Amino acid sequence: MTVLDIVHNQMNSSQNVYSQIITFQQRYSQQPSILLGFNHLDLSYNTPNISYEVIVSDISLTSANITVQRFDQNTIYGLYIFYIVIQDSEIQVQYFKLLLSDGQKQIKQFKLVPKAEAQNQVQCLLTGINIKFSNDYNKYFGIQVTNTQTDYTIEIQGEANLTYLTVNCLEYYKQITTNSYSKIADEQFLLSNDSYTTQLQAQINNQYTDTQLTNFVGITQLKTTLTSDNVL
Repeated sequence: MTVLDIVHNQMNSSQNVYSQIITFQQRYSQQPSILLGFNHLDLSYNTPNISYEVIVSDISLTSANITVQRFDQNTIYGLYIFYIVIQDSEIQVQYFKLLLSDGQKQIKQFKLVPKAEAQNQVQCLLTGINIKFSNDYNKYFGIQVTNTQTDYTIEIQGEANLTYLTVNCLEYYKQITTNSYSKIADEQFLLSNDSYTTQLQAQINNQYTDTQLTNFVGITQLKTTLTSDNVL
C-alpha cells in the first residue's frame, strides 16, 4: 500500500475530461487495485443537471491514470481526490455504476472468498453522480451498505431526480478471533463540521511496518442546501 495522496483537479467550461497520471511509490509484482475517494467538490451549476465521474484506468505495475469525466456544461473548480494503491489478496476493490432504475437496493457479490475465522466486510465510497435539479434546493444523495459473508447490499439514498451513482467498494476481512488478522484496523463514520457530509474513515495497517497506520477518508453521503450563488 502507498500512503494516501491528493489530486487537485481544475476544469474550465470547455474542458470535459481531465486526466492525471499517478506514479506509485514502488513497483508492484502484480497489478494492484486502487481505491478512490473525494472529500471536496466545488462546482457551479448553470445547467439543470450535474453529471460527472472519477475513473481510474490503465493500471500498470508502476502507475495509473485518474480521470475526471464531466457529462454536463457545469464548471468544476476543485475536486480533491484521495487514492490508495493496494496489492493484497485479502483486500479487494470493486467499481459499480448504480442505476436508480435498477432499484434502490442492489446486491453485489464479494470478490473475497469467505474465511471461517473472519467476517467479510465492505465499505463503499461515492465517485460520481448524475442528478437533475428541481425547485427544491435541498439535495441529499448517497449510499448505505450492509453485508453477509458472501454478498452485500448497496442501498441508494436520494430523490427521484437522481439517475445514477458511481461507487468503488473496499472489501476486507474483519478480525473475529485473536488468531486472525485484518489489514483494516478500524473503520468509522464521521460527520463533517457543518453536519452535512457523512464520511468513511478507514484506518489501515501498513503491510510493511506494523506500527504505521494510514487514514483514508471518502464521502458516502452528502446532504446540503444549495445557495443562491449556484455553487455546490
